[in-house]
Amino acid sequence: PAMLTRAREIGLDAYIEEQLSPEKLDNTEVERLVSNFETLNMTPQERFELENFGQPIQEMIGATLLRQWRSPSQFYEVMVDFWTNHFNIFIAKNQCRVLKADDDRDVIRPYALGKFGDLLRASAHSPAMLVYLDQATSTRRAPNENYARELLELHTVGVEGGYSHEDIVELARALPGWSVTGFRDKNQEPGLFTFRDRAHDDGQKQVLGMVVPAGGGQEDGEIILDMLAQHPMTARFISEKLVRRFVADDPPASLVEKLSQVFLATEGDSREMMRTLLKSDEFKASAGQKFKRPLEFFISSLRVTSAEIRRTPRALTTYLRQMGQMPFFWSPPTGYPDYADWWTTTSGMLN
Repeated sequence: PAMLTRAREIGLDAYIEEQLSPEKLDNTEVERLVSNFETLNMTPQERFELENFGQPIQEMIGATLLRQWRSPSQFYEVMVDFWTNHFNIFIAKNQCRVLKADDDRDVIRPYALGKFGDLLRASAHSPAMLVYLDQATSTRRAPNENYARELLELHTVGVEGGYSHEDIVELARALPGWSVTGFRDKNQEPGLFTFRDRAHDDGQKQVLGMVVPAGGGQEDGEIILDMLAQHPMTARFISEKLVRRFVADDPPASLVEKLSQVFLATEGDSREMMRTLLKSDEFKASAGQKFKRPLEFFISSLRVTSAEIRRTPRALTTYLRQMGQMPFFWSPPTGYPDYADWWTTTSGMLN
C-alpha cells in the first residue's frame, strides 16, 4: 500500500524511472535482515562442511523470499526472479546446494538490469551452472552435451534459433576445459571456476556458421559466447520471454519486434528494454492478462496485508511447496512455466 501511494504521488513515469534505478533506493533495512542468513557469504567449502546439510538451501530460499517481500526495489526483485528462471539451477542437485548462493550473488543479482552478454558470460563461468548441467565433468574424450544444448536452446537463440545437432556437438567440443575445482582437492580452494587445459579439445570448431580456429584454449568458448550474446535470434528469444512475463502468455508480435530492436541496438541492455516495454501501449493494455503464479500470489499476499511473520520460514515455505513454486526447486533447466494453463489446475487453485 505504501508503494502504491508513492506511485500515485510522483506519477507513472517518475515511478517507473525510480524502480529502474534500484541502486538509488534504500535497501538498508532489508539487507540488515538478510545478513542474518550466515551461509550466504560463506565460501563453498564452509557451506560444504556444515553439520546441517540443508542450511544453505533453507537460507537461500529465506533470503529470496525476504527480499521479494520487503525490498522497496520491487521491479529489480521481479527481474532477479526472471533471470533466475531463465538461467535455472536446481539447488538440490549435487554441490549446487553449496554453490547456488554464489551464483545468485555474483551472476544474477549484479546483472539483472545490465547487459545480456555480461550476464551470459557470468553464468557460463558459474560453478553452480557448470555442476548443474554436467559441464564440470566434461572432457575432450567424452564431451558432455548438456550445457551446450541448453546454452543454445534455453539461454540464447532458443529452440527455433536455427541450430542443428552438429552445432551442439561442436559447441560441446569448445567447452570441455570449463570446469570447477573439486571439494576433495587439497591443493585448491573448492567450488571455483577453472579451465583445465588437459581436458580441452584444441581442434577447429564451427558453431552456427562461425569457425573457431584451432589452438584457442579457453578463448574458444569466450568467442562463441560473444557471438551468441549478439545473435538476432537471441534478441528475439529474450524479447519474447520478457513480453510473455510482463504482458501476456501469447506475446504481441509488435512489442517483441520493438524489444528485439532495442536489444540489438544496446547490446541487450535489460534496463533499456524494460523502459521500452513498460512505456508501451501493449503493456498499458495488459492489465488482467497475466495470472499470478504461486510465488507472486504468496508475496503479494504478504505485502498487501502488511503481514508480520511470527512462525519459522520453513512453516511458511510448506505452503509454497504445496502450491508448486518453491524458489530454486524446479529441477529441469527450463525454469518455472510462465503461462496460466500450467498453474490453473484444480489442485493448484485449491492450494
